[in-house]
Amino acid sequence: MKQWNEGYDQLIADIDANLDRPILTDASVAESAVTVFQKKISTINCANFLPSELAKVGLDENSLKLQFAVINYCFQGLHNILDAQLTKVSNHPADKIDQTALAKAMQQLTYIATSANELRCVALLRVSYYNRQKEKSIVVPNIVRRLLFDPNKKAATKEFQIEQTGCDPENRPT
Repeated sequence: MKQWNEGYDQLIADIDANLDRPILTDASVAESAVTVFQKKISTINCANFLPSELAKVGLDENSLKLQFAVINYCFQGLHNILDAQLTKVSNHPADKIDQTALAKAMQQLTYIATSANELRCVALLRVSYYNRQKEKSIVVPNIVRRLLFDPNKKAATKEFQIEQTGCDPENRPT
């Protein structure tokens, strides 16, 4: 847990710099300061699709940084449930474990795993987008046409739509 907490801030900064900032800049989306979203994240339901939950509280549903922050928030909730049970058991016999709390913890773990899979899906699509953008940046005779008719904002906005529909478990093709 200590190692996670120490590395969390660096992970958030890396996700922001490498996966969010370039595409959000291309799409002309303003970035939210950390202090703005911390309070809003605490109202998110970990059982639901993260981008939808972010949109409900007025945060950018396309931000992987925010999705990761929500997963961390959900993980902290799970940790609190398990820590309370550990404290209870350390002072009493093991039969005093609250089975309802353990069932809730298992459900929370399932939500976290699902959210992590969704985040991974979007991150892979985002990396694929960046690779396509890199290939487009190679100078070729039709570069002028591409610059005039296929601006980055249009491509970035389209990528957000692909990520939302492709990684939402409700819309994912089977």
